[in-house]
Amino acid sequence: MKSPLVSILMPVFNAERYLEPAIQSILNQKLKTFELLIVDDGSNDESSQIIRSAMNSDPRIKLLEQSNSGVVLALNRALIEAQGNYCARMDADDISLPERLQKQFNFLEKNTDVLAVGGQGYIIDEDGDLICPLPVLTDHDAIDVDLLNRFNSRAMIHPSVMFRTNKIRKIGGYRESYIWAEDLDLFLRVAEVGKLANLDSVVIHYRRHAKSISHTRSELQRASAIKAVNDARRRRGLPLVRYSGKSTKATSSTRLDYMYFTALSALSHGWKRTSLKYLQKMISGYGLTRQSIKLSLRIVAAVITKPYHTKKFPAID
Repeated sequence: MKSPLVSILMPVFNAERYLEPAIQSILNQKLKTFELLIVDDGSNDESSQIIRSAMNSDPRIKLLEQSNSGVVLALNRALIEAQGNYCARMDADDISLPERLQKQFNFLEKNTDVLAVGGQGYIIDEDGDLICPLPVLTDHDAIDVDLLNRFNSRAMIHPSVMFRTNKIRKIGGYRESYIWAEDLDLFLRVAEVGKLANLDSVVIHYRRHAKSISHTRSELQRASAIKAVNDARRRRGLPLVRYSGKSTKATSSTRLDYMYFTALSALSHGWKRTSLKYLQKMISGYGLTRQSIKLSLRIVAAVITKPYHTKKFPAID
C-alpha cells in the first residue's frame, strides 16, 4: 500500500449501532490514499467484530486496542501511530460525505498557513434523519474570537477537522486535563501558532442522540470548556470571562424537551416527516403534554402552508 496522505483518527467505545456506516463513509471517500486508525477503547459490545470484519475487506483499516482509558488517550495513541502528513478526525457515529477528505487535503495543500480545516455540517438523529444545518464560521479571526469568548463555541466541528500531523504533535496533541473539552483546548492552542479555517461546503453529518444529553457529562464538559477558554485567555494576556448559571439536568422532562426542540428544528427546515416521528415518540412515551399539543398544531400549520413532502439531504458540492 502507498504511504497514506491522510490518517483518520477514530476512537470507538460501544458504538456497534452506528459504527459500520461511519466506517463505510470513510471507505467511500474520493481521496483513496489514507489509513483509517480505529482505536477500540475497551468496547464490550460488537464493535471489535465490526472493525475486524471491515479490516478483512480493506487493508487501509488498522485496529488499535486498549483497555477503557477515555477518548483523549485513544486520540493520542492514534496520533502517535499516524503515518500521514495530515490527520483527520472522525467519530464512530457520524457520516463523512464522499468528497470531504479530498476537499480538505486540497485546501491544506494550497493554504500553507492554515493548520486545521473543518467544514459545514448537518445534524442527524439516531435514525440518520436530518434535523437542521450546523453552520460554522470560515475565517480564522472570526473563529478565534468565537472560541475565546464562548465556552460552548461551535466555531469548529471536531469530527469534521483535518490538521497537519506534525504541527499537532508539536503542540502536545490532546490534553487529558481538558477531558470533554479536549477539542476546544486543542483549537485554542492551534490558533496561537497558526490559522484555523472551515470550508464553505458540507462535509459531515453530525449525529445527535439521547446519550448526548447526559447531565453528568454536560456538567464536566461545561467546567472543562470554561477552564480551556480562560487558560487560553491567560496565555494571551486577556481578561478572564465569567460564566453564570448551570446547565439543565437531564431529567425525564428535559428528554421530552429534547424531542420537542429536535422536532421543531426539523420542522423549521422543512423535514415534516422527521418532526412527525418525534411527535409520535413524545405521545408514546409521555402521553398528551403541553409540548406535544403545541407541536401538533405547528405541524398542522406547516402542512397547510406548504404541501407535505420529505425534504432530501442537500447535494454534495
